[in-house]
Amino acid sequence: MELKAERDAAEFFISRLQSQIVKLELRQYPGDLPGPKDWLRLCEALVETALQYLRAAEDGKASRSSKVKSLKEANRVGNNVYRLLVEMEGAGADALPYAIVAPMQRWIDELGIQNVTFFRSLSVANYELQRFNGDDYEGIRDPSPNLKTILEQQHKWPYLRITVPGKALNILPHFAIVAHEIGHILHDQKAGKFPFSKSDERNFEKRVLQQTSTNEFGEKERIFLHDVTQRWATELFADAIGIRLLGPAFFFALCAFIENIGQGQIASRTHPPARVRRKIAFKNLDHAPKYSFKKSFKKLTGVELTESINSSLLEGDIGSLPSHERLIRVLSGRFPANEAAILGFLPDLIETIADKVYKEAERIVSETRPSLLYTSAQFESDLREHLDNLINAVPPIESGMKIGAKVPTELASILNVGWAALLTKLDGLAVREEGAEFLSAEKSEKLHSLLIKAVELSEARRKWMQN
Repeated sequence: MELKAERDAAEFFISRLQSQIVKLELRQYPGDLPGPKDWLRLCEALVETALQYLRAAEDGKASRSSKVKSLKEANRVGNNVYRLLVEMEGAGADALPYAIVAPMQRWIDELGIQNVTFFRSLSVANYELQRFNGDDYEGIRDPSPNLKTILEQQHKWPYLRITVPGKALNILPHFAIVAHEIGHILHDQKAGKFPFSKSDERNFEKRVLQQTSTNEFGEKERIFLHDVTQRWATELFADAIGIRLLGPAFFFALCAFIENIGQGQIASRTHPPARVRRKIAFKNLDHAPKYSFKKSFKKLTGVELTESINSSLLEGDIGSLPSHERLIRVLSGRFPANEAAILGFLPDLIETIADKVYKEAERIVSETRPSLLYTSAQFESDLREHLDNLINAVPPIESGMKIGAKVPTELASILNVGWAALLTKLDGLAVREEGAEFLSAEKSEKLHSLLIKAVELSEARRKWMQN
């Protein structure tokens, strides 16, 4: 039979994809949430389409060129399925704590985000949001009925995958950074623009031109500036969503993670320097009249909440040079002189829109689900009820002062109590000392385990109450 070897190879490939999908469908996913299953349904629909091409290649009446086309299309769709299955690496319950995904997915659901979303954990030092667009499949000829239906569900596209660090960096208090990735989703769907004032723009441009000894911005520099400012503003907005959803826990997590992976004074096309993000986030922790986290933190822990409370290593070697000159020197080896100057002075310009960005973040959360705004009143209540208990090895499973009215503790509360314990009371944590050289690490690990247990048991209680 003509093209038999080619068709047999394609059929074997598609068959193996089907087997892999079946195995992944039997796998347990954190929280038993629908995102991974929706992803696999897309893979199944693509496989159905590939099988249609294989059947077309068997048609005795079809021309050789038509059969060749069908086999090539079957292989192309099959390779697309393989790529999608690879993207699911680290999505199982063996890679992520089973209970932790459900409360993070609730943030997404309650903020009105309808996209198919799933989480995965990889051994990478990064939190990342990846978008997969339905447009990528529009060129597929004769899609199967199921694939056609999936592609028509436009409110679920793009499919979203949130990656969190695995292994040694799979640290629960750091998971507050997931709120930043949710901020990116909200920015795409709901946020407005954040224009600079004309006077601020003129002052910025004047400083850059003086630095570079040029008379005016060229088109290349203006395109570069526009691209960078849009990206930096997006990062600030995502940070703002983190602050509004999680308060101090997000601030602590952001600072600790950035410091841990060694990103302090670095600026890039996509991200402002970490110290600039820290400065803006710290300022916006307290947003009158609703928030007074710094005052609440001091009242309940006895420790001052300072900008560098858990990230003093970000200070670096300050020296005697102004901050913009230090930054330009660092960047000059990686960027042309004009671009290095733009990035060097841009932190001052970006700070001028920070208040607008944070107000927009609060507006969006408040209008969508105001109960998700984490206030200093809630912070005080959480610390008063749970902090001492946590230090005595009692995880914060349920909240409420009245026995009959207790409710499962929310993840935002667990993370904030955990951070307060980690930063102010770790030495007093009730842990049996085994004579380890690094006792603080032992206590931090115990605290991490208590927080994981708090999430697991609070989620179990939530399911019990729902049923």
